[in-house]
Amino acid sequence: MIVFENDGLIDMRAATTFGVSAKVGDSPIGFFGTGFKMAVGVILRNGGSITLYRGCAKYEFGKQLRRIRGKTVHIVTMNGDELGFTTDVGKNWKAWQAYRELHANALDEGGSIRVADAKERGEKGKTKIIVDWSGIDEAFADADKIFLSTKPAFDLGEVEAHPGESRIIYYRGLRVFELTKPTRFTYNLTGYEMLTEDRTLRFPSLLPGTLANAIAGCDCAEVIEAVLTAKGDFYEQSIDFSDASSAKVSDTFLRVAQRLKADNAIRVRGAKGLFTEAASTREEFVGEFYVEPTIVEREIIEEAKALLTSRCPNLTFPYARVLKGTGRDSVWMTASHIDIPSDVLHQGPNALARQLLKALASHHSDRTASDWLVDLIIDRVATLRGPKANDDADWLDEVA
Repeated sequence: MIVFENDGLIDMRAATTFGVSAKVGDSPIGFFGTGFKMAVGVILRNGGSITLYRGCAKYEFGKQLRRIRGKTVHIVTMNGDELGFTTDVGKNWKAWQAYRELHANALDEGGSIRVADAKERGEKGKTKIIVDWSGIDEAFADADKIFLSTKPAFDLGEVEAHPGESRIIYYRGLRVFELTKPTRFTYNLTGYEMLTEDRTLRFPSLLPGTLANAIAGCDCAEVIEAVLTAKGDFYEQSIDFSDASSAKVSDTFLRVAQRLKADNAIRVRGAKGLFTEAASTREEFVGEFYVEPTIVEREIIEEAKALLTSRCPNLTFPYARVLKGTGRDSVWMTASHIDIPSDVLHQGPNALARQLLKALASHHSDRTASDWLVDLIIDRVATLRGPKANDDADWLDEVA
């Protein structure tokens, strides 16, 4: 027999009305305002008993057999009075889920959970919920599998990595999903996640992407290496890192991935591609993608530049570098150099000229690319038409 208690007196309307949380905390467990009522239904349906003390006032929950629209149901009662729900609520819930609701409610109100005394009674100024059911007793013994009791070993941003393997995924310290394979670490999601009314992840298919982004963006080398080298019997082996955003990849991830890639030790999908995509934009790592342009490639570069400067003589270009094997399909420009993927070069001078012009426009970050191009066109037309261009609006038709 387990007792859940806290200081203060519960509002009995909240305890018996759907859509009103029985607690004031902001935990995700209280989002729907149904948890306590569903826990009551689960306990009664499985032959357990539940008694609530509001101070010294005693409220016993029970069930009465009734027929409604030709169907036999058990109406939940409180001190003999019928409430507006049956024992069918939480129909697919297991004992640990009912325990989780009562445990979370007590903790969110600053309370505690313990084994009940044989003569447990109400106390002035306290709320007590006493449950006599073996399912709750067992869940109490395994509470560490329902609520995280460890401190995080690593902070990955919107995910915490706690020590130890686990099949359980937690959300803000609460068990919300069970995997078919264990994870290298015990993961606690701390960002925003949508839950079902059963307090499980509404979109578990998004979990691999959430973990991929957290791991790729973190500075925890130990976690990164453990995940990238995970074998097939671990859940992390199924994470596809192509779901991660290359713009948010940390330098630590790139350094670890670079070393593991050289040793051919990366086992998870998409990690090599993510490394290539992200590293090719970072000055520290881009060196391994440089190649000496061939004579033909040099000619293509010069021809593309000539094509642009023949129309816009004032255009200037920084030093051009050729990158190979990056998977990128666009030219990137900084104040000191232009990075040209070899795949773009192979499309010929006309395609490269278009890419160079786009890169030049994007490089002018103090203005939008469209503004920069418009200014360039106006300057060029004004030069071609001479001093009278400012007094003659017909040249706009020629540009159009």
